[in-house]
Amino acid sequence: MFVIIGIVVVVAIGGYFFLKNTASDSYFEQQGVKEGVSEIKDFMVDCVNYYTEDSLLLVSVQGGYFDKPIKYEDLGNGSFVPYYSYEGVKYFPSLKSIEEEMGKAVDDIVGKCVDYAEFTGYDIRYGAIKTNVEIKDEEVEFVVDMPIILETEGHSMVIEMKDYPSVHTSYLKGMYNVAQYYMEDVRENSQYCVNCIGELALANKVYVDILGVDPLTSAVVLSEDSTGEFTYFVFLNKFSEDAFEELEPFGYEDFEGGNGE
Repeated sequence: MFVIIGIVVVVAIGGYFFLKNTASDSYFEQQGVKEGVSEIKDFMVDCVNYYTEDSLLLVSVQGGYFDKPIKYEDLGNGSFVPYYSYEGVKYFPSLKSIEEEMGKAVDDIVGKCVDYAEFTGYDIRYGAIKTNVEIKDEEVEFVVDMPIILETEGHSMVIEMKDYPSVHTSYLKGMYNVAQYYMEDVRENSQYCVNCIGELALANKVYVDILGVDPLTSAVVLSEDSTGEFTYFVFLNKFSEDAFEELEPFGYEDFEGGNGE
C-alpha cells in the first residue's frame, strides 16, 4: 500500500511540474515576451563570448595558468610568468591542465554577465557554473554550463548557456607544441637546436623569441596573430650556474649527428 501511495505521489508531483513548465513555456512564446527573452539570450551569449576570449588571452600570456603554479615570477597586480624549468627541475604543464585552468578562469568571472544584465520586468539569476574547454588545432572551444533563470509575472524559464558554445580562432595548440618541443629539446647541458625550433614554429603558424632576462634566466615568448590581435604564450627557464656555463645553442649541423634528423 505504501509503495502504491508513493508511486501516486511521485506521478502527481511530476505531472504538476510538467504542467507548470508547459504553462511557462507557452507564456514565454507570447508576442513581446518572446522578443524580450531573445534579447536577454543574445546579451548573455555576447557576454560569455567576451569573458571566454578574455580568459583565453589571460591564461595564454601566463603560460597556461590561471592559479599561480609551484614556481613563478610575480609581475605585480596579480599577474605572473611561470617557470617551466627551475635549476634542473621541470614544471611543464599538460594540455589538459591548461584547458582546466582556462575553465577556472571563466568560472571565476562569467557570473558578472548576470550582474550586468538589466532588463526591465525580469529577475535574472544563474545556477552553478562549470566550464569545459577544448584546445583544438586552430581554435579553442568553451562550453559554459551556466543555467540562466528568468522570472517574470510569476513565470520562469531557464536558458542553458551550454547550448551556445564560445569558439575562438587561436593557434594556442601550435604554441603549446613549440613549447613542448623546446622543453624536450633542451639537453642536460642546456643545448638546443635553434633551426629546429624555428621550423616547428613556422609549421604551427606561430612566432618564437628566446630572450635573456638575466645571466641565469631565459624567457620564451610565443605569439600568433589569427584575429588581428596578438596572443602571447610566455614562460621562463632558470638554469643553475653550472648548467648555464655550458649553454651553447646549435643548429642542424650539430643536431643528432649533424644531419638535422
